[in-house]
Amino acid sequence: MALIAVYLVITVSPLYAQQSSHFDNGLSFNLSAHSGGIVFGSEGSNLNDYYKNEPGFGLQLQYGYSLTPMISVKSGIGFSMLRYSFSSEQQGTDETGNPTGEIIISESDGVMSNTYIDVPLNFVLRPLPNRAFYVMAGPQLSFKVGYTNRDFIARHISADGDVLFVFDPVTYDTPERSNNILLLAKAGIGYSLDTMNFPLNFELGFGHSLTPYLGGDGFINNYTRTFSFTIAYRF
Repeated sequence: MALIAVYLVITVSPLYAQQSSHFDNGLSFNLSAHSGGIVFGSEGSNLNDYYKNEPGFGLQLQYGYSLTPMISVKSGIGFSMLRYSFSSEQQGTDETGNPTGEIIISESDGVMSNTYIDVPLNFVLRPLPNRAFYVMAGPQLSFKVGYTNRDFIARHISADGDVLFVFDPVTYDTPERSNNILLLAKAGIGYSLDTMNFPLNFELGFGHSLTPYLGGDGFINNYTRTFSFTIAYRF
């Protein structure tokens, strides 16, 4: 009986592996939820500005083609929204530059966002015999098609915690001034359900922009970074 089981594993598994490239062939519809924000280079580590990640989402329609039973390539077009909020804290000083204990706190009055049209190119590797588990990586171009600016309000706080003064709202237009095109590197791992009733992929992904979120003279290096969970339906 044991010999029969070993024989089946040796003979049937490779056959199944050769037939399992259907995981990536054809169309798939991807729905993603992600947390994203802006990160700074090492020279910006002493900034008082703080960008908080906020939940975002994305949709993609992709077409895949299997190059070998283990390797596939996918591309398509999609839509995504990067969302974040902003706050800043500055220490008050006297005429000689000594801290007074007073602070000025600035906060956005809501969530800011950028909307992108995405064009990904993913290479997929399925190393296991059943091809269900996979890793993927590749570049993505994102074209900004919309943005949402917010006002931010600054409050002058005394050393005792009392509000001394509230400044007039000022528009925080970072989303509007951000670069119109981003080049990102993306990677992730996933698992495919091999069933006719639920032809789904589940993915955990990471993305980091290779080009700055904000550009121009005087800007500290800054990038976008996202962590995502994706469910893909295979047609």
